[in-house]
Amino acid sequence: MSPRAIYLPVVNYGTSDEYRYWTNKCPIFYNNLLVSPFTTGRNRSRKHFNGEKLKIYADSGGFQTVTMNKRVASLNVLRWQQRIAHTAFTSDIPPHHFSKNYTKDQFLKCMYQSNKNANLMWEFNKDYDMQLYGVIQGRTYNELKMWYEDLTKDHDYDGYCISLSNNKSDTDLYWLEQLHFASTIPKRIHFLGKSDRLFNAVLSIFAQKQNQCYTFDSSSSNIGGRFGKYIHPITETHLSLSKYESQRDNIESLPCNCPICSKHSLDDLINTTELINLHNLYVKISFCKFANIVSTDDELFKIILKKVIPRNKHRKTIETQVQKLLGLGSMSSSYENSEAIAKIQVKIDESKDLTDFDKEFLKWFTVKFMDLKV
Repeated sequence: MSPRAIYLPVVNYGTSDEYRYWTNKCPIFYNNLLVSPFTTGRNRSRKHFNGEKLKIYADSGGFQTVTMNKRVASLNVLRWQQRIAHTAFTSDIPPHHFSKNYTKDQFLKCMYQSNKNANLMWEFNKDYDMQLYGVIQGRTYNELKMWYEDLTKDHDYDGYCISLSNNKSDTDLYWLEQLHFASTIPKRIHFLGKSDRLFNAVLSIFAQKQNQCYTFDSSSSNIGGRFGKYIHPITETHLSLSKYESQRDNIESLPCNCPICSKHSLDDLINTTELINLHNLYVKISFCKFANIVSTDDELFKIILKKVIPRNKHRKTIETQVQKLLGLGSMSSSYENSEAIAKIQVKIDESKDLTDFDKEFLKWFTVKFMDLKV
């Protein structure tokens, strides 16, 4: 597989049959999934996912275990993962459940117990085909290195899973340091819990630079069902469709050409939040595909980066940090906007991984997205 970032949506199995995007019954099909014991359900197994060529990753539910006081033995989690997943993550205790500013003692306590769980799971999984990724926690390069060295002192894992920390400030982004650490590990890595466009874009070009595939996840596509929120396809802002409805007289159609919005009315989406989830999912998947296409050309990436960095006084500082991580030269692209659009659209047409509908959507998206002011 060529170097790229791969988005994993968190599966809520309570979805009705016709909206399960891992089956052919759904208008959107996607074969990369993240399941969790507390979201997907521990009574589910691989037989409940009858789609084609699925790649199912299983979280351990470590965060929910400590924050929701749900005690589940690591071997019980492993047995469930073996029934449902192709790749699984070891059972960890996140130190940030203490607080964002956890102490060194709290960090070490979580590290030793998490790695004890991981070693036990490795021992009981070594005769199975399922790949097992060891989870690594830490805010800084040094914390990650300490956790990783303790985790791997007895054996190596099939891959690793880095839990992304909340940003220290608007300009001090922990995940940039976590990507720096990831560059020292020559294995597949999954990044837990972040999928905004800035992270997605940087991860896509990071994958190119490292000649590696990386996965990342979030549950944000499910905000349609949970909160009635619709992700705007161009700006990624979260819209409330109930408020949108009040402007009905000034709106001809939904601002999107995805497989859902092109076939359903505003009323359909307001009355069926699972349709909003599908729209949100398609938007997230499509931007990931777009970022992977753009990331093959540094000059295109420089233009995209400026459009996804938050529009505030810290833009230049963030840009400089990304530039340093990726080893880029000048952050001014040699392409004019119109030239960049033409180059992206050629790359879209040449892509063998896109359906005809995907190509038309991404070409439409490219024109609209490149028109955003920075």
